[in-house]
This record gives sequence, C-alpha cells and structure tokens, in this order.
Amino acid sequence: MTTSTASGQLLAAYTDLCSDAGPLHARVAAHLGAKLHAGADVPANQAMPPLHLRMSITLDEPRVPYLESPCDLPSDARSAPWQVMCDLIEDWSALGPERRLDLARVLAKLAFWTFLTDLLGSEEPAGSSAAELALSYLGAIVRCQVDPTDAAAVARIAEIGVARATNEQLPLETRLASAVNLTVHYARRQQHDATMREWHAFAERLWSSGEARGLPAVLRSAYWRGVSFIPYRAGDHATTAEMLDRAEECAAEALEQSCDDDRVIALENFHPLLETRGRAAWDAGDLVVAESYYRKLVRLDPLDSKAHIRLAEFLRKCGRHAEARDQYRDAANLGAPCTFFARARVREYAEMECR
Repeated sequence: MTTSTASGQLLAAYTDLCSDAGPLHARVAAHLGAKLHAGADVPANQAMPPLHLRMSITLDEPRVPYLESPCDLPSDARSAPWQVMCDLIEDWSALGPERRLDLARVLAKLAFWTFLTDLLGSEEPAGSSAAELALSYLGAIVRCQVDPTDAAAVARIAEIGVARATNEQLPLETRLASAVNLTVHYARRQQHDATMREWHAFAERLWSSGEARGLPAVLRSAYWRGVSFIPYRAGDHATTAEMLDRAEECAAEALEQSCDDDRVIALENFHPLLETRGRAAWDAGDLVVAESYYRKLVRLDPLDSKAHIRLAEFLRKCGRHAEARDQYRDAANLGAPCTFFARARVREYAEMECR
C-alpha cells in the first residue's frame, strides 16, 4: 500500500463524514457525523485534530480535495451526513444553541478550524445555558487552536471554564469536567500554580459528592488522568502511577459497558491515557513499563501514524534504532498527520546506513 492510498482510504471520514475505517480519530469523526445526521446530540470529543490536518491529507493524496469550507465540496460528491452539515451551515442564523453546538463539534473534529473561527465569531457572548456556555468555550478553544499566542482567547477559556464549573444549575458532569480542565489549564497553559491548586481542590470537592459515583466511566477516567498532572509536576511518580491506575480501571470499565453505538468513544479514551502512562513511566525511569504502554497504544490504534511515532521516538531515544526505523516506516505508510516527520526519520536512517 502506498502512502497516498493509505491517506485516501484510512482518512476518508474527513471528506465524507461516514467512512467507519482507519485510525480511531477518523472513526470518531464518522461517529459524530452519524449523530449529526440523525439529529442526535453530538458528544464533546477529547482529541482535537492538529491545525493543518486537512492540508496534510491533501499533500499525501492530491486526489483528496483541500477544503476551506465543507460547502466547497461539490453537491454531487457529498454524502448524506456531509449534506446535512452543509445545510446546517446555511441555516446557522436560524439554529438554536444546541444544534449550533452539535455542528461546531463536528466541524472541530473535521479540522475546519479557520472556517469555524469565522462562523462562531471572535466576540460571541456566552449565555447561561449549558449549550451556550459550551459553544462559547469551544469558540475560545478554536481560536487558540488557530493562534496559540492569542492571549484573549486563553483568558476566555478560563473565564468560561469558571462560569461552567461554578454554575450549580449545570449537571455535575459538566461542572467536574470544567474544574479538571481549569486545573490542567492553569498548570500547562498559564502556569499559575496557586490557581491550579485552587481548581484542583474545587474538582476534588465535586468528586467527593455522593453523585460522582454515578458519573460515566469515561469522565471518571478523564478525571483521574487530569488530576494526575498535579503529582506528576511535583515529581511524585508513585502517586502519579496510582492515579493513572484508577484512570485505566475506569477506561476499561467504560469499554466493557459500551454498546456498539458508543464503543469507539470508549476506545478513543484509551489513546491519550496510554500516551500519558508511557510518558509518566518514562519520566520515572521505568523503561520496561513505558515501552509496554507505547506498544499497547500501537495495538489499540494500529492505523494511527502518531501511535507508531510515539513508540518510534521512545525506541530511538533508547538507542534501539533498527526497531525505531521500522516504526517510522509504518508511520510513513499510514499517512497524515505524521507523514513528513516519519519520512524524514526514515531518510535519516537510510543515510546512516550508507555511511
């Protein structure tokens, strides 16, 4: 299979919104497309695609058109879910906040970042309903995706996150997710330890409520993964591992309880978790455990080029170059978004062998 063929077939969901094949991120796109087509609620998604994913796909496979807008795809080339998406775009001004949110989540998953920024507008006010707040929050995330240096958007993420976390009229699921996101936001993006600890404590209070036991297993998994960043930053590897053990237990529970309709969401939840487990074990100096998690990631999502890159980079830094080269080759053959990086590594190894 050539690289271009891989990109065209495995990532077809990004141009038809219904091809249930390829890596998990593409299969989730198709899953969200089916929800949009059926008029059902489109769930929030943990994994945001990179900014230039669509360009990378077209560079891999020139027969796949590069689209600035979903409506640029000719009518006779649109699948039924794609047509529904285009119809909703045309009707945007008449849509209620819930349907706007559904559409925006699908557009984000398809990496229509610049188009979505223009659609949402940079100064959209946040209403008080769950859908309005979620839409405004997503709008700020989108602006940061397009321009990570947008300080106003970074501040807006925190502002709306606080509104969602502290609004007692919202579901506990929304409030807890927002509190965890704020904890990570202040740790990573704004690097403000005192505020990070405040939101960590707030998240723990919500988690300690009796209602938390009934939360979805995927959310409970995301909770433990999120708060594990606190001991991780402090170099407390044992506590980090304990929290990630709990995250993995909840992820396994979610997969066991999932039905055919939402199984791909439960599977996708494992992807960032295994990446986190591999990185945490590596930083703790446990290379055997780190490798086991990177290999689990490849087994979980064998058609995802990024999974192979994660393992390849680990092997390379451990000096296991022959094994790393094979993983880079696999990544290069699987296409976007890692094609060019993987090919560069393969060329590097080829040059080393010729010396």
